[in-house]
Amino acid sequence: MGNVTIGNPDHFLAQVFELVNNSQEAQKYLFLNTIREIIVVDSRCLQSYTWQLNELLLSHTTSDSQQIRNIVAEILGRLLADFPDEMFDTVDAGLKSTISI
Repeated sequence: MGNVTIGNPDHFLAQVFELVNNSQEAQKYLFLNTIREIIVVDSRCLQSYTWQLNELLLSHTTSDSQQIRNIVAEILGRLLADFPDEMFDTVDAGLKSTISI
């Protein structure tokens, strides 16, 4: 699913974000993995979506599932490495808050 999204992010990313938000825990992990896959293959297609990704990812940092929290932390770390200007404030604020990233 990640490679398909890279081909047309304007169309598919909104659907991936919706699937993450509206799925069960096991499926949520798979859809978050799709975002990780996109970052690994071609993170540039996500640059105009960093604010949406921030919102989406931060909403899942308090998940009951350790697996979800782990992949969210990995995605945030990868995004910070690829887009430091866009992501630094979000990650810094998350580290200073009571929310675990």
